[in-house]
Amino acid sequence: MPPRAGFALLAVFGASCLSVAQEPCGDSNSACGSWADAGECGKNVGFMKAECAESCGFCTPPPMLTAADDPLLGPERVVLSIHYGEKVPQRSGRTSGEAATQVSSFSWRTIMPLSAPQQRERRAAQRAAEAQDAARGQRNRPAPSRC
Repeated sequence: MPPRAGFALLAVFGASCLSVAQEPCGDSNSACGSWADAGECGKNVGFMKAECAESCGFCTPPPMLTAADDPLLGPERVVLSIHYGEKVPQRSGRTSGEAATQVSSFSWRTIMPLSAPQQRERRAAQRAAEAQDAARGQRNRPAPSRC
């Protein structure tokens, strides 16, 4: 299976910027599927993670931003998400009508203009979330984008 470049688009309309985060994840070798079926993902983790991440299931999506996760998104902003070709919940609680193209991995980003107090609150919440993720041994999410 050829490698697929991953991407995500999180757009906040009404904001002054838009960002696309890209992080490739896929298989570099056509034999990855058969190696994974033979159990190599567990026997040879380092090599398989580097060469056959998709076949071994190492390409994992980061958490999606929801209204519950981010109370700083104002009601005047509309959030559009493209996530793994699935219908995803929007801020209103509805799902997107069109399925996006399949992607394998991407970086999590939040894009929005914030006031200084909101930025401080956002950074404090991000540090707390990163500390919780680290305590659980999970990969930390990148800090919010600054436009």
